[in-house]
Amino acid sequence: MGPNGGPARSSGRRPTTGKTGSGRGRRCNLVLANLIASLLVQLAGLLRDEMAPGARLLASGIFRDREADVRTAFEAAGLQLGRRWAEEDWVALEAVRP
Repeated sequence: MGPNGGPARSSGRRPTTGKTGSGRGRRCNLVLANLIASLLVQLAGLLRDEMAPGARLLASGIFRDREADVRTAFEAAGLQLGRRWAEEDWVALEAVRP
């Protein structure tokens, strides 16, 4: 159901399918992912697949105690870790697709 109990309407946007460039063969130069660590770990390969060679991924929303899990997943996906930012209990990481 849509707003006010009426029929749901599409925005005209297609959801991403996990295919590179949403099926159009284009890849991103920059990916911003403000997600909890468990999702970053689960999606590491899919995020990499959306990235062009040399593209950067900026991942935030990571608790310090889960940072190692995210780093391991990014490295296993073939991403090279770059900069790291931390504030209180939160960490953000940069990763580059070679």
